[in-house]
Amino acid sequence: MFFIDELKVLSMTKFKNKLSRNWDKEQFPACVREVYAVTSDSDPMRSAVTKAAIEHRKELLDEQAFLDLVSDEGEFVVDLFKALRPYLK
Repeated sequence: MFFIDELKVLSMTKFKNKLSRNWDKEQFPACVREVYAVTSDSDPMRSAVTKAAIEHRKELLDEQAFLDLVSDEGEFVVDLFKALRPYLK
């Protein structure tokens, strides 16, 4: 009725584009915190930020704000390590 499913797809597409085109390692930890604060476990936005973290892992390791995020031991860390599984084989 309100095209909610189409709106979700559109918002996810725009979010992924922002993550890839406007990459900012300084702002990324705040983005992750916001995504995890407002989404549920199964929300695809969580997968999008874990994928972005993996893609930019080398530069994030030098970013103190990202290291602080990881040290907080939240759900993001669990999701990140699950997403890293294919890279560890």
